[in-house]
Order: sequence, then structure tokens, then C-alpha cells
Amino acid sequence: MTNFPFCIKEIVALLPLTLRREKSVGAYFNCPFCGDNRGKLWVNYEHDIFRCNYCNESGGMLALYGRLNGIYNNSDVYHELCSKLRRSRYSSGSTAQAVQIQVKKEAAPTHIEQAPRATPEQIHQTYHMLLDLLALRELHRTNLQSRGFSDEQIAFCGYRSTPSYWRCLGIAQSLISRGCTIRGVPGFYRNKSGKWTMAFYSRTAGFLVPIRGIDGLIQGIQVRLDVPIKDEQAPDKAGAKYLWFSSGGKPMGCSSGSPTHFVGNPHARVVYVTEGALKGDVSHFLMNRTFACVQGANNLSQFEALLPTLMRYGTEEIVEAHDMDKFHNEAVQKGALKIIALAHAHGLQANSLVWNPDYNGVDEWQLALRNCFAKSVHDAA
Repeated sequence: MTNFPFCIKEIVALLPLTLRREKSVGAYFNCPFCGDNRGKLWVNYEHDIFRCNYCNESGGMLALYGRLNGIYNNSDVYHELCSKLRRSRYSSGSTAQAVQIQVKKEAAPTHIEQAPRATPEQIHQTYHMLLDLLALRELHRTNLQSRGFSDEQIAFCGYRSTPSYWRCLGIAQSLISRGCTIRGVPGFYRNKSGKWTMAFYSRTAGFLVPIRGIDGLIQGIQVRLDVPIKDEQAPDKAGAKYLWFSSGGKPMGCSSGSPTHFVGNPHARVVYVTEGALKGDVSHFLMNRTFACVQGANNLSQFEALLPTLMRYGTEEIVEAHDMDKFHNEAVQKGALKIIALAHAHGLQANSLVWNPDYNGVDEWQLALRNCFAKSVHDAA
């Protein structure tokens, strides 16, 4: 219980946070600090605190508002909130003293300077060179092949295994020596010694999935984790399988921004939309269709921004291809319906793709069809 004349729930209403799920004692949001879009930012309504279960950004309600608005003095944050919420500042008496004590109690966060995002060309050059310096482990190649990729397609997409933590500093210095821009590229930051390094860790080992724009430039990288990260608030669930290569919240770091992945013909008349870059890549090869891949069923802001470009390039129809659990998963259903609504709002035709519900993802369905066809050809021979 605090002496503030407001609570964290009221502050959340002032912030551009994306709600994922709500409970009686709090709610989960997409994290604006690290760019994670799977609802790992836990806001506790009972104790007026927050914490991201991915990047560990945490604090009280003044810190939440202040860090997202670039205000690093708790007194300034408090007075601005009182003004916005039209609450008395308690300028006299014992209540005033209690509030001032509470403001001081919420220790002022250390200001961590963030780097402005580099240009798309600089980001692409750095990521492209980074991938050139890395290899793909055999266990990851086998994983990709089991999804339906050929070795040629794996090479084309540029998948690589994450480097060991102890290599991060050396790789960053190597990129700098080769003329790459490091400052403002998501995933890179300065360590305690002031040297540039990368945000790869033992617990986030896996393989890298390049995220490309419609122009083919790599604008982000996701990690397909070897071991899913469990949610402390829901330990019985399988855990998150993907994580952004991001350095938001670290010294001179930069957030990923959750860009939409594009694979296929930029001038395609029909563009399919699904969740997940890896799923979109293999579906593109299995179907010979063009895919725009959002990073989260309801994370559609970047996709919406892409629509005018698609229209200029000749797109006439959007086909929603979210997983088949859209018929019983409220979050996925909401995202699927919003894709249709966004397409219609831009004057495009829009349809939903459905298939055998024994296969949840469009990629799983298409791989099953390919395997079935191959078996029938083999049996006929």
C-alpha cells in the first residue's frame, strides 16, 4: 500500500502498452523496454510494481512511467502524473510528508543511455556480416530439414547458430574492424568496460532467424531457442520458443522494434500473412507463395505500416493464414480478424485460409501434403 494519490493501473492507462492477458491482481503486457511481444511484462496491481520476465526491467510505478517518457527524476514524474490524473499534490501537512517519503522510497533509476537506431542499410550490413562470421550447427540443420527445408534453402535464408557468450566481444570488435556500424544496431551494446559486445547468452542458445523487409534488407534477428524460457507466472506452460536479438535497456543498446518479415515476390498480387518468420519461410518454399510474417498474432502495427507499400507494388489481396487454433484461441482469433479488417480498410480483398485442423500451422499442413505426395509417388513406382 502506498501513499500515492494514484495507482499503477491508472498509470498503465496513460501508456501505449499492449495488453496480452489480465488477472485480478495484475496484467501481462508486451514489453516496451526489450521489444518482446509475448506478454512478458508483468504489472502487479496489488503492489504497484512491474517486471519483464525476459529483460528483467523492473521497478515501481514512477519508474514505469518515467523510463517510458524519458523522465528520470521521481519528483518530476510524480508531479506530472498528478497533473495528468488531476490529483492533488498534497502540498501541505503530514500527508505531504508521507508522499515525499514514498517518492524518495521509489529509488530514482539510473539513466541508461540508448543509441538511436542505425539506418536500414547499416543494420543490414552489420547483420549480414555477423551471419557470415557464424556457422550452423548440425543439430540446428537437422531441425530445419525436419521442417521441410533443403540445404539450399537453409543457405538462402541465412540461418546460423548463436555464438558462445565468450565470443561476443571478439565478434563485435571484428565487425567494427571490417567497417560495420555497431552503434544503433539492435543486439549490440557497451559492456561495463565500455567495449562493444552482443546480447547472446548461454540460456538463450539456439539458431538465428534473419528478419527481412520487403526490400530484402535484414532488419532484425530472432533466436529460435534450444530450451524454451518458462514464464515464472505460468510454470506449467511450455514456455517461449523465440526471443529477439535485442539490447534495449542496456548501455547504448537498441530495441528490436519487432519488424514484419517478408519472403517471396514483392510484386505478388496475393500476399499471405502468418505469425512467425520461420513458419513463413518454409511455407513460402512449400507453397511457392509470398508471405508477410508478423511477430505475434496481435502485433500488427508494423504489418499495417507495410500495407501501403504492398499496394504500390501491386498487391490486391491479403490471405490471413494464422494457425488453426484461431477457432478456439481468443488471442489468435482476434489477430486473424484484425488482419482482415486492416486489409479491407486499405481497399484490399481479404480472405482467411483454413485447412485440416490436424495440422495447426500452415507450414505443418503443407509439409504433410508434400510427404503424402512423395509417399504416393514412391508407392506407385
